[in-house]
Amino acid sequence: HVALEKRGCVHIRDCHIRPDHRTGNVVSDLTIRSDLDRETEITVEYSITDRGQCIVSEQKTVPLLPMSDTAVTLSGILEQFGLWSPDDPKLYGVHICVTSADGLSETRDRRIGFKDFRVENGYFMLNGKRIWLSCAHSMATREAIVHAKTMGFCALRFLSEMPSSE
Repeated sequence: HVALEKRGCVHIRDCHIRPDHRTGNVVSDLTIRSDLDRETEITVEYSITDRGQCIVSEQKTVPLLPMSDTAVTLSGILEQFGLWSPDDPKLYGVHICVTSADGLSETRDRRIGFKDFRVENGYFMLNGKRIWLSCAHSMATREAIVHAKTMGFCALRFLSEMPSSE
């Protein structure tokens, strides 16, 4: 599967978001690409939302060198946050908007959850509690995912392809 995207001369090349389940800190590492032949500045707007309400926001101006990538790190701390679980999938929205000096902008919207998933003494642990993973093999369709969840499965293995981003 190949997709082509139209991008401006300044665009978000990479976006990696790391929520910390112990502290509520959310760190977002961006790589901003400038394909311009001159220096410019961008404005980066960053917000975290809970059910549509903005709970953290930050804005910064960043200089960009010509024909190069620039690393930008943004962070915010959620004072009160809920942990994600299959029974209560608490998710937060992260909105990032990069606007160049000529007024063109690009946005990224992501959903994040705070969770601690690990293996301890051979058992799967989620947020400090043992969890039983009932897994099935599936085709990568929305219908198959909904059907598996209805049957009580909490994990899926996709054999031939990954599901679409929707």
